[in-house]
Amino acid sequence: MIYATRRKEEGNDLVKRGFWKEANEFYETGLSFVHYLEGKNADEKARQKEITLSILLNRSLCYLKLAKWKELALVCNEAISIDPQNVKALFRRGAGYKQQGRTDLAMRDLKKAHELAPVCCVFLACLLIFVFLKK
Repeated sequence: MIYATRRKEEGNDLVKRGFWKEANEFYETGLSFVHYLEGKNADEKARQKEITLSILLNRSLCYLKLAKWKELALVCNEAISIDPQNVKALFRRGAGYKQQGRTDLAMRDLKKAHELAPVCCVFLACLLIFVFLKK
């Protein structure tokens, strides 16, 4: 688990400097290692789930910045399978769907994200922009 956490931290350092592709490679390595491990008890399994979700969300940010919409949807789908109410994953997947022209799916995700975080001005602003820019 320490190895996966270190890869995640190295990826985070690269993200801070704007090296999205390189950061994603570190996240991918960390994620591969987490998937390889088998939690021995409930605490270890919960920690694995937590690290997996965190790495997937970090990867989704990288794909968003790299404009890799299909990859973005895939990692967000995996994150949402772990946490169906994860606002970041829903928002990012919705943004990716919008870029792919999958308007109905994008609107569904953005509305759900807004329902889960109704006081978040960013989501409200994005929904308004989405509606006004809808073609």
